[in-house]
Amino acid sequence: MNLKKSLALVLSTAVLGSLAAVPALAEEEKPLVKISYPVLVVVPTEEGTVKVEEAINEYLDSIGETFHVDLDPIDGNNYANTIDMSLLGSTPMDIICPFSGLQAAINGKKIIPLNDYLDNELAEAVEIVGEDYLKPGTVDGKSYAIPCYKGQVLIYYWNVRKDLFDAAGLDPNAEYDIEALTEALKKLQEVEPDIPAIAPRLGVGGTGNNFMLDQVLGGANGYQMTTLTGGGAAFGDSTTIENLYESELFEKVVRTAWEWSEAELMPYDCSIETEDGPSLVGADRAQSYIIGYGYARDTVEAQTANSGGYEIYAIPLTEQVFNSSSFIYWCIAHNSEHPAEAARLLNMLYTDETLLNYVIFGVEGDDYVIEDESGIVRAINWPEGQSMETVPYTAALSCGILGNQFIMNAMKGSTNVSDVSFMKEKMENAVKSPLFGFSFDTTNVANEVSAVTNVVNQYYAGLCCGELDPDEYLPKFREDLKAAGIESIIEEAQGQVDTWLAEQEAE
Repeated sequence: MNLKKSLALVLSTAVLGSLAAVPALAEEEKPLVKISYPVLVVVPTEEGTVKVEEAINEYLDSIGETFHVDLDPIDGNNYANTIDMSLLGSTPMDIICPFSGLQAAINGKKIIPLNDYLDNELAEAVEIVGEDYLKPGTVDGKSYAIPCYKGQVLIYYWNVRKDLFDAAGLDPNAEYDIEALTEALKKLQEVEPDIPAIAPRLGVGGTGNNFMLDQVLGGANGYQMTTLTGGGAAFGDSTTIENLYESELFEKVVRTAWEWSEAELMPYDCSIETEDGPSLVGADRAQSYIIGYGYARDTVEAQTANSGGYEIYAIPLTEQVFNSSSFIYWCIAHNSEHPAEAARLLNMLYTDETLLNYVIFGVEGDDYVIEDESGIVRAINWPEGQSMETVPYTAALSCGILGNQFIMNAMKGSTNVSDVSFMKEKMENAVKSPLFGFSFDTTNVANEVSAVTNVVNQYYAGLCCGELDPDEYLPKFREDLKAAGIESIIEEAQGQVDTWLAEQEAE
């Protein structure tokens, strides 16, 4: 018997002993709803988790709820595999996040439709997040998921050493398009020729290192790019799917990177660099880097201030085009024994700040303390002598994964409470993709997607870090992409987009 169950047994035995005359305990008769959620960096202790469960269930009793909660925090590194294995087995599950992919979960019948609950148990959550966010998880009229509601719109900042920026006579409040950015980098290089003007961003998703030029050029004040899995993209208000790597945007990305390389603005061998931009700046190996944040400028500057001994200007370049397909979604498992109660609990994660903050931060006093209640949400810190790593329970780094971030406490020194309103405003006024709500199902072109991914991995970093001459290698890259089947992917994507658009018009 694991520790969590042992503690629960001891507690229940003690209660039974004190209430021997009571034939059955009400809480034992209540359905138990299990919520399985990923935790990052720190995994809560079993003792701490039991104590938070007790606090949540006492709270649920106090407001007259008819179910209890079973918390199931899972190490984020193992979450997808753990959930998939449990769904394949006989382990009952209720609320899950399909980390292996929402479309894969729908296609594999791992989750159930939520339609019966949308106007009842889930009505408040749907109203908060908006019906548009249900569309990527809707197939044949059946809605399968509710997205996490958070500050999703990224602002791409050019973070640059303040001392060198000022020495170059540059204006931190000026607007920097790609040409102005290039000229500014050259001035920085003149001021400090021994330190490369800009560091790369480490590759994510297997694409390799780059300077985030595709995101900057494809932002709200640029080409307004929407990308799809497998190399398809749409630009501006168009819903025509194009080959991203044959687009005007990508041509400009690689030629800008080549210009930067020829001007020696970047570290040597930056396509294989293993340290990120902040680390390189702190180590005097770069003067700046580009990064995406959901926070306001002053918060970004405060968070990076004195990093490596240097103050930083965070200069906004553009905002991303908002696409709902990048959300994290929450679902009810196909083998849930209490789906209606699970839907009610899911709804509370978007509407009930008391319950949500229990799940994310634990028990006040034991796991965190309130430091400031003057903001839109409360600012918290760790108890004296404790840290995030030592408190009995915290899922603090799941704050952007679960529920409604705008009713959630904020960690002091991390998310500023003022950023909550800033992020919400950005969400409400974002430039939306014309494919907002569309989700590309790659099942029919899975082999082509795999082959195209391998080709991208071969060329992307070299081209986007200016190490491969675009006159020579860009044609080879495009030829290899065609041989891998990118045109079949684009054709499949266009067909799905056309079907989706017809469905929108029919609604």
